[in-house]
Amino acid sequence: MIIQTKTLKVHPQQEEPEQNSKLINPRHQPGTAFIPIILRHLLIQSVSSPSNHSAILSTHHVLHIRSTTSKTALGDRDWMWGCGYRNIQMVFSAIRHRPNYSSLLANHPLLTANFNPKGSSSLQTHHQTFHSPQLAQIPSISTLQHLIEDAWRAGFDPEGAADFGGSLINKKKWIGTTEAFVALARLGIRVRIVDFPQPSGPDGLHIKLFEWVQNYFSSPELAFGDHGSDSQLMSKDCRIKLTHKLPLYFQHSGHSRTIIGVETDNQGIQNFLILDPAKSISTPIKTASQLIRSIADSNSSASSFELADLFGRSLPVPQVSSPSNSYLSSKRVKSIVGSFQASFGSTLHPELLSPYRISLKALSRKRQYQILCVDDALPIPPQEQVNWHIIRSTRIE
Repeated sequence: MIIQTKTLKVHPQQEEPEQNSKLINPRHQPGTAFIPIILRHLLIQSVSSPSNHSAILSTHHVLHIRSTTSKTALGDRDWMWGCGYRNIQMVFSAIRHRPNYSSLLANHPLLTANFNPKGSSSLQTHHQTFHSPQLAQIPSISTLQHLIEDAWRAGFDPEGAADFGGSLINKKKWIGTTEAFVALARLGIRVRIVDFPQPSGPDGLHIKLFEWVQNYFSSPELAFGDHGSDSQLMSKDCRIKLTHKLPLYFQHSGHSRTIIGVETDNQGIQNFLILDPAKSISTPIKTASQLIRSIADSNSSASSFELADLFGRSLPVPQVSSPSNSYLSSKRVKSIVGSFQASFGSTLHPELLSPYRISLKALSRKRQYQILCVDDALPIPPQEQVNWHIIRSTRIE
């Protein structure tokens, strides 16, 4: 049963062990990049029966951004309280590449200028048309705190604002799905919340939650099949696919993570593929990320699917089927791809995949979940933002 209702709040609790944003060159990333491409490679290599194993992954543009115990450009010592902010940052890292949002975010006054303490005029230039070759930098925790307070002053989520006393800046307070909604909607990003208030299967299993996420990643909107030659490139391998889908903000009591895909293995075990801000990235995956970046930085015209095809197959070093891109078949690239495949050494692929998997059975440990989903559509016009002030959700039971 699906019900439209005012959203319930899943309050974060302790479970986990800056400056205003400017513009940056896309190659200078604050997190670990290309994880969907790397996971696809590992899944393909670990599959003994490809016809019985399926997975579908989000856009490769999403970055893994970790909570830290030290001061960084994106946040200051947020280890025990910052998971909500980090997941907003991870989702934002992918959104900023979308044509519908990229120019808006690269020049947004709430991301590039000083905040108006009264919140009265910050949207005056909100929807001017800009054309920037650069990406918006991912907002720091401090910027997100200012942004959420600005949204509260503008009338977003009055109940949530009251819960925090209208004050979040410089506070080490946990935030959740509704604060993520407020931050992104204030920027003009179309967001919605889906509530799963209780298990929908036997033994506490969240069957409808898994089905919803699987349908989200499997739906044809912005999937590789809509991109001409890219679809031919991707269809050659087994049922382990990369798409253009945006990641999902995923909340339960105690923690939040970012969903970047779904998987059903040879035994029928169903997993979410996730990025967890509380977990570090292993050395082999960091090395693989750096190797992919070395090609992406040297050849900006390479599509995500060319990169996925290049790094997604078994030895010997794959031949890229795009004759128009001679760089991708050069000796240097072949050497890099060989180093990429060797970077995993004799390490068991399931061990490398384990931090990114959460099974349907493991999800039964919590009763309620929330998902924040970004719609890849035209931004919210300033005059329509009032329609997002009261947060409502779709409730699935």
